[in-house]
Amino acid sequence: MKEFLGLPYVWGGRTPASGGFDCSGLLEYAFAQVGVDLHGTAQSQYNKTVPVPEDQIKPGDLVFFSTYKPWASHVGMYVGDG
Repeated sequence: MKEFLGLPYVWGGRTPASGGFDCSGLLEYAFAQVGVDLHGTAQSQYNKTVPVPEDQIKPGDLVFFSTYKPWASHVGMYVGDG
């Protein structure tokens, strides 16, 4: 993930070749590198996961947000240290 720091946010960006990523595209790409299929939007990625209590999250876990619409409209990766 660190190699992609500084790349621009590109709506619909799914690969480094697109010049940047959107939130779900970055995680889709990263997890594909280790054989995990997370294809789709933040909401569809949410639907593929199992919730864990907030006090049990670990680095690498996905964190979902409701921003401009109800349900999961943004996703990030927990990197640790609160």
